[in-house]
Amino acid sequence: MILLTGASGFVGGALATRLQGKKAYRAVLRSPCEAPFSAGSHQVFYGDLSAAQDWREAVHDVDCVLHCAARVHVMDDRHSGRHNRRRAPPLASPGRQRGHRRRPDDSPR
Repeated sequence: MILLTGASGFVGGALATRLQGKKAYRAVLRSPCEAPFSAGSHQVFYGDLSAAQDWREAVHDVDCVLHCAARVHVMDDRHSGRHNRRRAPPLASPGRQRGHRRRPDDSPR
């Protein structure tokens, strides 16, 4: 199972289109109005990755997280970079607890 964040964005939307009908995945969106696709071979979870929220159901049985959610078009690159890096840990922590790797080339932590 793949978990795709930013499925309504430029990169995430392209990935969602490619995955549609080929691979089961879960999409993470901020709100229902952002959904660029209809229900099909995927589940949709709504929420803000920067807010305190329980993501255990979304990451349950997930083999891979494709983290494409990002704050873009912001003039302060340092601020947006920090903001974007802080959004991933809520999704990564449950995987780390089960021994998943951070990237395919990393050894398990």
